[in-house]
Amino acid sequence: MIEAMRSKAASWIAKILALFLILSFAVWGIGDMVPGQGVPQTVATLNDVKIEKDVVINKLQSSVNIMRAALGPQFDNRQAVKLGFLERALDEIIDETLLQKEVDNLKLEVGESTIRRAIYDDPRFRGTGGSIDRQAFQSYLQREGLSESQFVSILSNQIRQNQLLSAYTSGLEVPDLLVEKLTEYSNEQRIAEILTIPYRKADSFTTPDPETLKKFYQENKSRFLTPEYRDITAIYLNPKEFGKSITPPLDRVRESFEALKASASVPERRDFSQILIQSDESLNQIQKGFKKGKTFEQVSIDATGKPPQALGALSKNEMLPTIAEPAFKLKLYEITKPIKTALGWHILKLNRVEAARVATIEDLRPQIIEELKREIATDEIIQITDQIDDKLAAGLSLEDAASAVGINPIKFSLVDSLGTTTGGMRVPEFPKSRRFIDLTTQLEPGEISTIEETDDGSFFVLRVDQIYEPRIPEINDVQEKAIFAWKQDQVQKFALEQAKSLMKIARFRGLKQVAKAQNLAVRKTQPFSRSNRSPETKISDQLSLAIFNAKENELVMGANIDTFSVARVVKIIRVDADRKSASFAEAKNSIREAISQDFIRQLISELKKTSDLTINRQVFQRIKDEQLGG
Repeated sequence: MIEAMRSKAASWIAKILALFLILSFAVWGIGDMVPGQGVPQTVATLNDVKIEKDVVINKLQSSVNIMRAALGPQFDNRQAVKLGFLERALDEIIDETLLQKEVDNLKLEVGESTIRRAIYDDPRFRGTGGSIDRQAFQSYLQREGLSESQFVSILSNQIRQNQLLSAYTSGLEVPDLLVEKLTEYSNEQRIAEILTIPYRKADSFTTPDPETLKKFYQENKSRFLTPEYRDITAIYLNPKEFGKSITPPLDRVRESFEALKASASVPERRDFSQILIQSDESLNQIQKGFKKGKTFEQVSIDATGKPPQALGALSKNEMLPTIAEPAFKLKLYEITKPIKTALGWHILKLNRVEAARVATIEDLRPQIIEELKREIATDEIIQITDQIDDKLAAGLSLEDAASAVGINPIKFSLVDSLGTTTGGMRVPEFPKSRRFIDLTTQLEPGEISTIEETDDGSFFVLRVDQIYEPRIPEINDVQEKAIFAWKQDQVQKFALEQAKSLMKIARFRGLKQVAKAQNLAVRKTQPFSRSNRSPETKISDQLSLAIFNAKENELVMGANIDTFSVARVVKIIRVDADRKSASFAEAKNSIREAISQDFIRQLISELKKTSDLTINRQVFQRIKDEQLGG
C-alpha cells in the first residue's frame, strides 16, 4: 500500500506542489502564449480557451526530453506516443488550464519580489552570494525557447496555482497511528513451505461422452465466443515487393558504388606491440638490452616490469602521425627506433600485416541493387499514392481508384484484427503493421481510411466492407475445442482435489511427510512481503494473499504460477514502526502527498463538471500519426 501511495505521489499532480519542478513546463495550454506560423489547428477548446496543436506537441517534446535525460537519446517521439505520452500531454494541458482559470476567477496575485526570490532560489540559476547566474538563466531560456517575459509569466502563473493548491492541502494532517499501521502492514514478511501439485497431462483423460460434453458446453458457452470478423479491401504497397520487378539503371549503380567505395574498402592494417617509457634512463636500459641480443618481450619486462602492450590491428590513420610513418615502413617482426611524443618514448614491433582490400563493384552490387530497388520503388509508390489520393478525393471507389493506377486491391474475408480466419488460420498476406491493424478495428463499414505509411516504408489505404459481430457457435462447429477445454478443466479440477486431499492429511501428518509419501518436493521460501516478492519466490498473488491471511503454522492452498500448491506459514516477521526514524517520516510524507493528490483530483473533477470541453479527435489523431511517422 505504501508503495502504491509513493507511486501516486510521483505523478504530475503531486509534483505540482513542488514549485520548482513545475518550471520544466515550458509552454501553457493558452493559445496566445505561443506564437505560430499561420492559423494553428485547435486540438481542444475549454470554455473560451483554445488549445492549439503546437502547444500539445511542445508539451510532448518536453516529456520526451526528460525521458531522454534518464534513458538516453534512443528514446524518441514515436516511442513516447506508443506509450501514451501524447494523451497524457493533452490531459495535463487541460488540467493546467482548468487550474489557471480557477486562479484567474479567484483573482490571486503574486508580487514581483516573490517571483524574483523564486528565480534566485532555483538551484539551476543560483550564483554566488545570493545572486543569479545570468549565463545559466539565459542558457535555460534559450534551451526552452522562451523569452524572459514569457518565463516570468509562466512562473507567476505557477506560483498562483501553488497558492490555490496549497489552500486545499495545507491543513491536511496524517495521524501517526495510521502511518504506523500502514508501515507495519507493508513491511511485514513471511516465510513459507510450498508443496506444488503437478498437473496431469490433458491426454491422460478420456474423451467425454456426448452428454457430458454438451453439458460442459452449455455451462461455458462464453469461452467459445468468436471474435469480431471483418471483410476488408485494401491497397497495400510494399517497397520490397514492389521493387522485385525493378531493374536499377547501370549509371545509378555506378554512382552508388562510387559513393560507397571508400567506406566499404578496408585499408591496410598492422598489428603492433609497444613499449612505452617516460625516462631517458629507461630508454638507455632498453637500448643496452637490444645490443645484448635480448628479445622485445624481455627488454620490456626489464625496463617496465611488464610485457609489451598489445595495440592490436590498426590502420595508418588510427595512429599518431609521428608514430604511423615509421611504423608503416617496418617489415614483419622489425622494431622501430625510439619515437618521442608528448606521452614519452614509443618502441613498436610489427607482428602481423593485414593487406588492404579495395571494394569492387561486384562486391557491393547485391547491396546497391537492393537499396536502389527500394529507393526507386518508394519514389514510384509515393507518386502512385498521390494519384490514388486524387482519385478518392474525386469520389471514385477504392477498387476504381486502384484500377485507374494499375494496382490490384487485396481483399480479406472474415478475418479478425490479426488476420486470422474463422478456421483459425492466419492469412499470410495480411499486413503486420500496427497502424493497419488498428484501423481495421476503428473504421465503420464503408469507411475508407486516409493513405498511411508504416514503419517499414509501406503505404496503404483500406476500407472495412462488413463487420460480423461476435457470436456463440454451435457445439458441432467447435467440438474439438470443446473437448480440449473440457480436458483442461479436468486437469485443473484434479489438481484442486488433490491439493484439498493433501492439505487434510498434512494437518495431521505434516506437510513434509505428505510430500515424501507422494514423492513430491517441499521448498522453503526466503522472507517476502505482500508487495515485494523476488522472481525466485515463485508465488502467485492468489497464494500470497492466502499466506498473508493465515496464522503461523497454518496450512493454506491456492492456484500458484504453474499449478495448485499447498503452503504452510513457517514464520511471520513483523517490523515495529519507529516513529522517530527517517523512514517513518518519509512514509508519512508519502501518505500525505497521496491524500493531497486525491483532494486535487476532486478539485479538477469538479472544475471539469462546470466546464465546456470539446476535443477535436481528427486533429489529435493527425498529430499522433505525424509523430508515429517521424
